[in-house]
Amino acid sequence: MASPTRPRELTWPRVLWAAGAVLLVAMVVHVVAPVLLGGPVGGPVSLRKPATFAETGWLLCWSVAIVLPALRTRAWQRHVVGATVLALALGETAIIGVQAWRGVPSHDNVTTPLDTVLMRGGAAGTAAVFVVGMVVLLVATLRSGSTPPALRLGVAGGSACCSSAARSAWS
Repeated sequence: MASPTRPRELTWPRVLWAAGAVLLVAMVVHVVAPVLLGGPVGGPVSLRKPATFAETGWLLCWSVAIVLPALRTRAWQRHVVGATVLALALGETAIIGVQAWRGVPSHDNVTTPLDTVLMRGGAAGTAAVFVVGMVVLLVATLRSGSTPPALRLGVAGGSACCSSAARSAWS
């Protein structure tokens, strides 16, 4: 009698790998769509923006999926980091995608109540939540004495880059 197979445990790295794959597909769709549909390639309402956000999102998801298992973190830290990365990567890409497919600018657009909610509440809100996750990741990394120095440096450098990008986006 064959032994029953147990379902694989759902972990944040697995979730982030899957989310990254979805975002990679979204990026390809948004790159191919203007070619097939004849839409603009540049400008404030092009599908280039969702492609760029999807690219950033899948790279972020996969980077954290690689790093998270190598760090000594508590369960709550993994949940905060995983959830915030997921919220930012999927949330930002979805918001930018909705605006692009609606044919309206995604940034500094407060012309309708929906645009205002998407821009201020959605985009700024997910970015603020992400900063919290980055701080938790950075503190957990720097406080973990068993983490190799190269990994600590990489996470610290990546956190600094993400934080400066978030800061420039809010300026």
